[in-house]
Amino acid sequence: MDKREELTQIVKEVQKDKKQFELLYSHIVNKVYYWCYSVVGNEADALDMTQESMLLIYKNIGKLKNPEAFTSWMYRLIRNHCLNYVQRYKKHDLEFISNDNYAQQFEENVKEERLEHIPHESYDLNETKRLVASFIDNLPKRQKEVITLFYLEEMKIEEIAEVLDYNAGSVKSRLHDGRKNLESQISKYQKKHNVKLYNISLFAILGLVLQEHRNELCEKQDLSYKKNVFKHNLSGLDKLSSILTGKVLITVISFVVVALMGFMYFTLEENLEGENISKGYANVDSINNQLQKHPYIRNINYVTFPARKSVEVSIELKKDVAENAIAIQLNDEDILFKKDSKNIFVQIKENGEYIVTIDNTKFKFKIDNIDEFAPELVEVQNHNNYLQLIINDEMSQLDYEQSYFEYKNEKYEINQDSIIQGNFNGEVSIVLFNKEGLFIRYIVVLI
Repeated sequence: MDKREELTQIVKEVQKDKKQFELLYSHIVNKVYYWCYSVVGNEADALDMTQESMLLIYKNIGKLKNPEAFTSWMYRLIRNHCLNYVQRYKKHDLEFISNDNYAQQFEENVKEERLEHIPHESYDLNETKRLVASFIDNLPKRQKEVITLFYLEEMKIEEIAEVLDYNAGSVKSRLHDGRKNLESQISKYQKKHNVKLYNISLFAILGLVLQEHRNELCEKQDLSYKKNVFKHNLSGLDKLSSILTGKVLITVISFVVVALMGFMYFTLEENLEGENISKGYANVDSINNQLQKHPYIRNINYVTFPARKSVEVSIELKKDVAENAIAIQLNDEDILFKKDSKNIFVQIKENGEYIVTIDNTKFKFKIDNIDEFAPELVEVQNHNNYLQLIINDEMSQLDYEQSYFEYKNEKYEINQDSIIQGNFNGEVSIVLFNKEGLFIRYIVVLI
């Protein structure tokens, strides 16, 4: 059994029983850390992203339909999460915006010198490997990604294209440019320092260089398995969900989201009928009916339509209670909350069954509508003669061919630029599909 077959078998075992995740963790944690480091560019952030990425893999491995494709799925998942982090905290990496500029920078940094044609020193293999590793670090990140996946992970062009969301031609081009870039760096270094590197093909040692570089970086970090982090089985039905969250700059009179809940799987019909759409708040009504005889809690309010990152929950009390007499827990772990007179406010960031305890009286409520992989409509800008949709599709793999915009019963395609020509006023509907054919509908009223 080769390494890929062994990994596939481990993935299948984990999908059957999450308790086997520690074995998978030990197989992939160095890969995950090195990939995070390649994307975010520093060790501290890479360590944070590794912890978050491993948790994402743990939570979502049940969604992987083809265990043989685990490696590609994993790398794509991690890359999208890291890029989302870079964007969210404005850790701008201009190489992802305008890359392939290293050659010009290199030319500016290396001044021409008069050198002898015969090198006065030859580097041994270890010295050569260390130098090549530094040259790889100098590559524009889009070239480095392809070089890493091709030579270290031995992935095929088609697999790399899937991970990076490129076409095969782009992958081949970046692979070619990366090779030429490395050759150029080596040539210039040898001329500048009048040395000769170890007499071996550059491309014969790239995989070994990357592997040793990865091992060296990983040895500096505590990447040990933290059992308490993965002790709860958080798997469940796939949920396609999203709400407008955070900083939204929409010219809106009112905003309504009508979405498919996680347990409903509908595909696009000729048109989307109202009976196929799940509206929110029914779950909250059911909870509040149960609270009629509760000695302390009057009602619990939160939106039950899908949320991308968190759900804001407010708990109204029938009478004021001391804060130290209140506890909110998920899986026996305390959840932070704020209290203001007879109101409790808590931000829920994870699906699960929550227990509110007040003076030893317990009440349970369930949150099941958070899904960070859903397509997200972040912003709608209404200009004079066109709309600009700002869509976060890094995690959801938006299907632009099926997604559409609807205004006064007329449908418009949503292209890659997410610009819709026309003068719009009033209610518009935006339907976003992911690659699996699941969709979410936004209804926005514009002025």
